[in-house]
Amino acid sequence: MADPAATQALRDDLIRHAENGTLSAPALAVALRLAGVTPDAADWRRFLDRLLIISGAMLMGAGVIFFVAYNWQALGRYARFGMLEALILLSTLFALTTGLASLRAQAALLFAVLVQGGLLALVGQTYQTGADNYELFLAWAVISLPWVLAARWAPQWGLWWTLINVALALYLFQVLDPLRLLFFGHMRPGALVLLNLAGLAAFEWAGMRFAELRSRWLPRYCALLALGFGTFAALLYLVDGGREDNGAGCVIYFLMIVGGAWFYQYRRRDLFPLAFGVLSLIIVVTGWLARHLFGSNEWFGSVTLLAALVIGSSIGATLWLRDLNRKWVAQAAVPEGQPA
Repeated sequence: MADPAATQALRDDLIRHAENGTLSAPALAVALRLAGVTPDAADWRRFLDRLLIISGAMLMGAGVIFFVAYNWQALGRYARFGMLEALILLSTLFALTTGLASLRAQAALLFAVLVQGGLLALVGQTYQTGADNYELFLAWAVISLPWVLAARWAPQWGLWWTLINVALALYLFQVLDPLRLLFFGHMRPGALVLLNLAGLAAFEWAGMRFAELRSRWLPRYCALLALGFGTFAALLYLVDGGREDNGAGCVIYFLMIVGGAWFYQYRRRDLFPLAFGVLSLIIVVTGWLARHLFGSNEWFGSVTLLAALVIGSSIGATLWLRDLNRKWVAQAAVPEGQPA
């Protein structure tokens, strides 16, 4: 399998030649196909094979949970527990006998992790332990960790990280805020931002050391979650009259925007977090401005100004990102040791 970074560099180089007029549009299409950049029939078959296997594992996991829920009265207690435990055992044995590096084994482990969530929910419904909702997802994440480590598969880590986020969010918003004494007021959205920034750093580090985690979508997923929670915190603080219960999250958000703009421009060149960072900033600024403008009676002028702001900032962000990408492509085309 070709290195994704090398493939992307080759694609950017061919597009640069097309923009300079060296390659015509038909020649560019032929060059991309011959270089293996554009997918051929075999690539599409591999993609569909992976998509169907992964989708099948997820649908089977959901189907098992719904089957137990629908036949709750017809199935006895031991039948319910025995069926789910047997499915976890059989899928794990299938993965071990097939070989953990194969896609079918990884999909079987994904199925086992999904059934574990149903088993934990079944325990809570059967015995009515009185546990909080966050404990279900936290226990699910802890119990499934051996399967996630054995799979060595990015989608498994993505699912596991989602469980961690849901567990912390439910704990902070439904139980208590453990950071009340460390920061002023509540810091619930800010704590979720810090969690995903830690996950972003961890997945960036792991991607440089483990081939199975070299996919860029895991760090991007963490960055997207951090931006989402940060945008929420900043909007609550700026739109809600500057209440201090979201002040820490707002400060963390703007520090994240500045630090992320520097990191993803000069250290790890990636347009994805930059694009979503700009989008987040547009949302926050528009929300803050709307709060002040709609306090007056000039509704038409306020709406016109906000529309002009959104359109103008979107165009400016698009031009900036396009120029930044061209600059990166031009710098990558210069041989090492020569001035750009």
